[in-house]
Amino acid sequence: MTPGTHQTWRPLTLPAGSIFALVWAALATSLPRLIYNTSDSVPAGWYRTSPANSLAPGDLMLVHLMQWLRSTATC
Repeated sequence: MTPGTHQTWRPLTLPAGSIFALVWAALATSLPRLIYNTSDSVPAGWYRTSPANSLAPGDLMLVHLMQWLRSTATC
């Protein structure tokens, strides 16, 4: 290696590391979703959902039912 080689790539490490960190943060976290509730169980309207790390009393849960159970629940 020549003496000036390290100096040419050093300025690129900070922007490259920053871009990598932004891409990692975007892909590693799941985005919140919006769900519209029309049932009478809670007030109708838009609800934001996100993965639950822990649940507390009073928290709402969104559950995807299996197809055979969906048809039973709508009867």
